[in-house]
Amino acid sequence: MRGPHLGTVRWLRAANSALKGSAMPVDQSWDIAPLLIETRAPGDVRAVITVAGEMDRDNCGDIRVAVGEVLYRDGLERISIDLSRLTFLDSSGIRELLLCRRDARLCGCELDLVDVHPHVHQVLDVSGLLAEFSVG
Repeated sequence: MRGPHLGTVRWLRAANSALKGSAMPVDQSWDIAPLLIETRAPGDVRAVITVAGEMDRDNCGDIRVAVGEVLYRDGLERISIDLSRLTFLDSSGIRELLLCRRDARLCGCELDLVDVHPHVHQVLDVSGLLAEFSVG
């Protein structure tokens, strides 16, 4: 197996040299935006899960846990996931949303996405998944 491209190695060395002595350490880790999830049940047959922040590979499993918790309720017919305050969604988050939908259907419950943030709407549209979800 070949190593990294020589141009990439040169660029990384130059960037590393430029950062030495600067205010930002080279190995500084980036702040991770938290994923905030709130669950409420406005009726006997419906639950609303509100998601805020950024959903990525580091925290996307939290939404599936939240959906799993509400699926234990007897008589639940619909879960609405409010994405109005979700500002970022990567492929890991998309996968978790698809798994949540599958889990809900296995329990006889429908899952829809409501008030989708424009950035997230674009990600779902470009990935061809708007049709997979009931988006309101």
